[in-house]
Amino acid sequence: MSSREVRVIQGVDKTDRPYMCHTCSCVHSAKPDGDLNVLVGTSQFHNIHTPRDADATRKEPDPFHIDWVTVCDASITELEHAWYVDYWTSNKPMRILLCGGLEDLAAGKSVTDVIEHILHFKQKVARQNPRNELVVA
Repeated sequence: MSSREVRVIQGVDKTDRPYMCHTCSCVHSAKPDGDLNVLVGTSQFHNIHTPRDADATRKEPDPFHIDWVTVCDASITELEHAWYVDYWTSNKPMRILLCGGLEDLAAGKSVTDVIEHILHFKQKVARQNPRNELVVA
């Protein structure tokens, strides 16, 4: 699931029309001004704004817009591909937070392998736009 998918479902992805943003919990343009903040993560962040049960309190909206791409049980390579599909054609600089790697380690990959996958992702992010930033958690 991703922010872009939400915009596609609402029919506003290729427009500047307002839409109901899931993370901000408000209506704003499908193309906000400025750089993009993008969270790329695994199941820990999947549907983070939706309560798990009816009695739970909904998480407060983010104070600024954050796009997100989450793939349950994904490796860093799979997260890179998910980001690529949604954001490769974007012309805005991005600040990307990658939260992943546990699935790689659980699958038996070495720390060196995980670092190589992160560096590959970082190179792809830089190729997409030299002004992009990638940080890893």
